[in-house]
Amino acid sequence: MKKLTESLVTLLTYVVAGLIFFPILWIILNAFKTENVAYQFPPAFVFTPVLDQVIGAFGNGSYFLYLYNSLAVSVFSVIFVNILALPLAFYLAECEWYNKSSKLFGWILSTKFMPAVGIAVPIYIMLKDTGLLGTNFGLGIIYSAVSMPLIVLVMRSFFLDIPPAIIEAASIDGASYWGIFLRVILPISTPGIATSTILAVIFNYNEYFFATILSGPNSKTLSVYLSSFMTSEGLFWAKVSGISLLAILPILVLGFLAQQRIVRGLTLGAVK
Repeated sequence: MKKLTESLVTLLTYVVAGLIFFPILWIILNAFKTENVAYQFPPAFVFTPVLDQVIGAFGNGSYFLYLYNSLAVSVFSVIFVNILALPLAFYLAECEWYNKSSKLFGWILSTKFMPAVGIAVPIYIMLKDTGLLGTNFGLGIIYSAVSMPLIVLVMRSFFLDIPPAIIEAASIDGASYWGIFLRVILPISTPGIATSTILAVIFNYNEYFFATILSGPNSKTLSVYLSSFMTSEGLFWAKVSGISLLAILPILVLGFLAQQRIVRGLTLGAVK
């Protein structure tokens, strides 16, 4: 009975993994089809592959501009938000170590419950009044604010797993508060920092709503560029798949290379 249960669980795992991977497989297949073949029903799984859609993505150079915008905004936002979120997460962990009351953590998490459309207009007006509307810098600032709760949540849990005795020992040795944070806490917290950073990069790289309303002609991201292929004539499946394949490759490579670090960073602090 135990072996049967294990076999069923294994089979279910493969089925779920297949369902999750199928959209990516579908994009890969359509990227090497012509538009006519991509629209065939039932879908064609055996076809003559072509490179027209992939090569066409590089045609007018737009892909490189939008790829640069996506990477620039994502990298800037995670660097900026880490500068703010890491000390804050350490402070919140310290509050729990020493039984200090702090309602700040609950307030930070509550911002994730707010629908994006509810704050879109104030953000738009704010960026317009400051001259940052339609710029990578302005969009990066917004992404930093959106990523803040995620990084604080992950890093607070990670910092809580650090024994307070380490902090007390460094304090006895004469280290200042910032000295403890910079020279003791951060070096032993690199798995957690890597995890939160990678998750934030993936979220910012794929974000669409704010990128649509806050970016300008020269600051649009890849997610906005993909939506331009939905026209009154219909959706160009093969073209969208070709550009989508190129767009997701950096994230797939990043996720594959960092998967063990992500799992380790998420599980550390989960069990005391």
